[in-house]
Amino acid sequence: MENTQLQQNRPNDEIDLLELFSRMGKSISNAFKGLFLLIWRVVLFFISFSFKNIVQLSIIFGLGVALSVAIFFSSSRFYSSDMIASSNAIKNEDMISIINNLNELCRTGNKEGLAQNLSISIENAEKIKSIKAYWGYDTNLDGVIDLIDYEDKYMTSKDTTIRKIPNRFFVKAEVFDESIFNLMKSGLYKYIESNTYVIQVNETRKRQLQDMINQTAQEIRKLDSLQNFEYFEKDRITPQVGANQMVVFTEKERKLYHREIFTLISEKQELERRLTVYPDPVTIIQDFTPLSRVENSLMSYVKRIAPIILILGFIFMLVWRYKKDIVETIK
Repeated sequence: MENTQLQQNRPNDEIDLLELFSRMGKSISNAFKGLFLLIWRVVLFFISFSFKNIVQLSIIFGLGVALSVAIFFSSSRFYSSDMIASSNAIKNEDMISIINNLNELCRTGNKEGLAQNLSISIENAEKIKSIKAYWGYDTNLDGVIDLIDYEDKYMTSKDTTIRKIPNRFFVKAEVFDESIFNLMKSGLYKYIESNTYVIQVNETRKRQLQDMINQTAQEIRKLDSLQNFEYFEKDRITPQVGANQMVVFTEKERKLYHREIFTLISEKQELERRLTVYPDPVTIIQDFTPLSRVENSLMSYVKRIAPIILILGFIFMLVWRYKKDIVETIK
């Protein structure tokens, strides 16, 4: 009685809104239930159809495997290997762009240009399939390279959980003859050293490092001289005092210079290390390894071709089985 009375006392517009939201909720719930039921029925239908035609589908999959084997034996094997490097003269992104110009020659089939840039014969240039530079990324922000972006997926990514490694780049080369890897390193060096801009920037960098080393050495000598004066010479200097003057000598705190000297020595050693260890425009951290990978192996063809043949065969069987129903539906 009290609930009925409360409902009667409510305004009509409030009751209408409650009924509207209630109906909307039921409609959404029924829609989700219907969609889930439809998906479940479709999955059951495909499973049932597959089991009923397991023999035919197995034959189709076998044809896909056979086609993969045929393509494998009719194609040439190519191998890949990676080089890890760091650019000393210019930014890594600029060096990546310079190296990727070689890949454009490979992509367009300009073997003469590739041979000229790498200082190799055209015969050897024809054995190179591609050569391209990539960025490395740190996916968990621990400072360690976790992946190499071979597909350039992260070039425009704004994901803050993925960080580009700024002081490394990776060069992946694909060749039809593994012996070419021995020529790739020297060829890349010659290609980079033929770039006048890179050489000028690198020479300027080395000259500036040497100037900094010389200047730091001068500052060390100055501090060393000042330290000797403070420790050994200063106390020998006695002020000139008149007969009627009284001088009060107070002991002053002696300034120590060893920390400043050690800091300058460390800076000088770091500059010398950079000049000695990284004198070239590019430093090869890891060269192309002879243990290269076969990119177009038999299994790679089977993984790509057999599933496609199986899906196409499944669709064809499905259309053939229900072709009458499909025609009637279209009409």
